[in-house]
Parts: sequence; C-alpha cells; structure tokens
Amino acid sequence: MEEVYENRLHWNQVQPCDECVGMVAMLDCERIGDKVWLRYDDRVSGPFLTIDCADKKDLPEIGRRRIVVELSYEIWHELGFPERPVPMTVLASDIK
Repeated sequence: MEEVYENRLHWNQVQPCDECVGMVAMLDCERIGDKVWLRYDDRVSGPFLTIDCADKKDLPEIGRRRIVVELSYEIWHELGFPERPVPMTVLASDIK
C-alpha cells in the first residue's frame, strides 16, 4: 500500500494524514482521499486514509466474498485479526 500511497500523493489524489493510523482500499474509487473508521466487535479504529479502490473487473468476486474494505497485512495483524474476513462497519466523516 505504501507504493500506492506515494503515487496518489504524487498525483495529488490524496493529502498526507498525520492522524491516520493506516491506509485502506475501498470498493468505490470516489472514496480515495476520504478518512474512514472501522467498527468491529465493540471497537472502533481509525482514522484510516482511503488510498485505493477495487478494479471494476474484480467487483463480482469481491461482492461474492462480501469484502468492503481491504487493510494492509501489517495493520490487519496489528489490530489482532485472525486469518479470515472479519465482519465490520465502515464509518466515514468526510465523504466527498
């Protein structure tokens, strides 16, 4: 995700986010640059900077797997998630 983030900065598609605890990829490309929080169990984590989105050709498979957000491997493990999808809600404060 770091390489994608650097590219988005270079292309002026995102702004640096010092308060963000990580980066995510969302389904909708219109969300690039938005800050989101993730709620799972009784925990809320964030903000995360949305830096990437799903390729349209991948949407059927993503939908079948019911994926709404992708975290980096490092953030996934830092949050203590097991090796499987985790039910969560995406919360946003600054949708464009």
